[in-house]
Amino acid sequence: MQSQLQRIALTTFLLITFSIAGATSASPAFGQIGSSQSAFRKTEISLPFELVSNHIFMRGSVGQSGPLWFVLDTGDKFGVIDLEKAKALGLQLQGQIPIGGAGSGLLKGSFVKDGSMTLKGLESAPQKLSLAIPLEEMSHVLGHDFDGILGQDFISQFVLEIDYISSRVIFHDKHEYVYSGQGDAIPITFNMAGHPQATGLIVEPGRDPVEGTFALDIGYGGSLVINRSFVEKNQLLPSNKKTIAAIAGIGVGGESKALIGRVNAFKLGRFVIDNPVVSFSEDVQGAAAAMNVIGADILKKFKVFLDYGRNRIMLEPNSQFADVIEYHKSGLFLRSNGSSDHREITVMSIIDNSPASDTGIQKGDTLVAIDGRPATEFTLSQINEMLKQEKPFLLRLKRSEELIEVKLKPRRLI
Repeated sequence: MQSQLQRIALTTFLLITFSIAGATSASPAFGQIGSSQSAFRKTEISLPFELVSNHIFMRGSVGQSGPLWFVLDTGDKFGVIDLEKAKALGLQLQGQIPIGGAGSGLLKGSFVKDGSMTLKGLESAPQKLSLAIPLEEMSHVLGHDFDGILGQDFISQFVLEIDYISSRVIFHDKHEYVYSGQGDAIPITFNMAGHPQATGLIVEPGRDPVEGTFALDIGYGGSLVINRSFVEKNQLLPSNKKTIAAIAGIGVGGESKALIGRVNAFKLGRFVIDNPVVSFSEDVQGAAAAMNVIGADILKKFKVFLDYGRNRIMLEPNSQFADVIEYHKSGLFLRSNGSSDHREITVMSIIDNSPASDTGIQKGDTLVAIDGRPATEFTLSQINEMLKQEKPFLLRLKRSEELIEVKLKPRRLI
């Protein structure tokens, strides 16, 4: 078991986007779910989630820990808990293991011995915790508590129905489930890291569609990542394609760099996504150097059914299907910093030749107010959504001990 964990942990993929990113646990008898006799007879359980920068956060706990936040992630295989949280809870940790993902760096994690977590409302379906890795940086980038990850070993116990419109995940009995919707059933396979993957087509004018294999990753908040070797092999970056250089995401391996652009269309099953944003990866190490990825900016256009036991996903278009996929318009990459409620927001990075760079905003500036309202009134996710609007904003920022005000007007960059 540990040797398998070591092999797969090296390719653990957790990519947090700025596009505003072993042995399977035994499946419990679904009739055991619930805390009352009527609940025992349910063939499905519906639980709420919070969507934060396209990431699905669900309430859970470890023993008597009190409420914790876990991210549902098809781009991960094992149950994961934050390393410092594991230590604080007194979980038994063994050894050290290098953990990689987005970016080229490695972090040190540990194996968890005899640890498990449960989701609130699904207490009779515990998930084994196998790895403890540092997740604090992820919580700062997303501006939300980030205590753990639920991956393939958890997802495969059920058929999962993810409804992005109602912000709910429905857990179906995988043995009794029969799909009766009108969506498209798309065959999937699994790569060595446990990621589901499907065939997709990149469609550009004046040439044949380019077929590729894409990991389906609800834990990546962007739309598409295309790895460098695939881009070069298929000549997907002609000299006249408009792109901007930017951080494509941050994962457990650090920053992932890319040229951000668009393709004419992307086809998945019978569905065509027009003009999606694409991260043409420039990484030579890490997950984005090895895989093509379909992320939540595309998947949230559907009600998504994950049926791992039958090697398929089903997609049903929802009311967001026709929405344009947008990239950063302000040029600001922000993060929470220091405060336990994630309300202290600082500038992490700036895109060149963007509204943010034009105003003279600098890395490390702290956001104090937006249009006269204290920045602490907003979550990081709310601020990112706000700055998608192509309207002027008056920002007050703190730089060292100096207060400055700038007028920022976001615009489409690609």
